[in-house]
Amino acid sequence: MFSGSSDYSVQVWDLENMLPIQALKRHEKAVQSMAVWYDAVFTGSEDEEIKVFKYFKL
Repeated sequence: MFSGSSDYSVQVWDLENMLPIQALKRHEKAVQSMAVWYDAVFTGSEDEEIKVFKYFKL
């Protein structure tokens, strides 16, 4: 699972243990929107940019 944050990051979560396992940090302001498509995560932020993260199962 993924979540966006006001600390400018996207958190990747381990749902079995309910713990964050990775932080994806490329925005300069709070993450406002997110979409997951296959192995990519698209994020939108208050910095008015869209970022694409290629995600591989850890």
